[in-house]
Amino acid sequence: MQPCQHNNMTKLFTILGFLFLLCAISFGQTKQDKKIKTALDELIPKRFPAIAPGCVVLVAKAGKVIYKKAFGTANLESNIPMEPNMIFRIGSITKQFTAISILQLVEQGKIHLQDSIQKYIVDYPYKGYKITIENLLTQTSGIKDYMAISNPADERTNYTPKQGVDYFKNEPLEFKPGSQFKYSNSNYYLLGSILEVVTGETYADYLQENVLDKAGLNNTYYIDTSKNITNIPQGYSRFDGKLEKATLQNVTTIYAAGGIMSSVEDLFKWHQALYSNKLINHELLS
Repeated sequence: MQPCQHNNMTKLFTILGFLFLLCAISFGQTKQDKKIKTALDELIPKRFPAIAPGCVVLVAKAGKVIYKKAFGTANLESNIPMEPNMIFRIGSITKQFTAISILQLVEQGKIHLQDSIQKYIVDYPYKGYKITIENLLTQTSGIKDYMAISNPADERTNYTPKQGVDYFKNEPLEFKPGSQFKYSNSNYYLLGSILEVVTGETYADYLQENVLDKAGLNNTYYIDTSKNITNIPQGYSRFDGKLEKATLQNVTTIYAAGGIMSSVEDLFKWHQALYSNKLINHELLS
């Protein structure tokens, strides 16, 4: 299994040039808004070339978009300019979508935060401690991040959720559940698998019907290479100071921990939906 390397993902999405900004401060007057726009127009072209071929920036104020602009190039080989509505792999931002999906099931009484993960993944080894749904959500499970497990590169190309869980389930805990915080992609891979067990749906289908559609996110997708989505920038990585086309991770490897793509506009809508009670009671977010 080729796991989701967090530092590599960070590098990749930086190189892709995806920048999403939400401005929560009220500046009051249109004149001041114009100053913000002018400042961004001056700042961004100076900064992004050092890290990326191009980027998209969105700034919102008081629930309204006041700045949305693309800079640079989406494909260096074809000299295709970046466009404001292009769709990027959003990597670990996917975890927000997975968390909301799980909290929907909590709100419906189908699962409980203090349920043991073995209630849903019955063959997951008991490691001397109860590991709960809440531990997975809050990155306090102690389960080793599968990105840190040494693996033969040619072990698999595609994974089912069960095969993905089997890949890391026998690793020893790194600490007593609930005693520490440590970021682990394995937590959210498990949450995706548990969601499928509880709902009887695939992660992608549940996400589409119960999260993306309800939030009105028409340019957000669980990655499906069979879909012909044309407005996706080429991914790049930087090696020895040079940009090279990136080899993107297989979606079955990153799954519920990183398998979504979206646009800046949709991520702004996502932020709004989280606090509008469209998806869950916003009190569950506190």
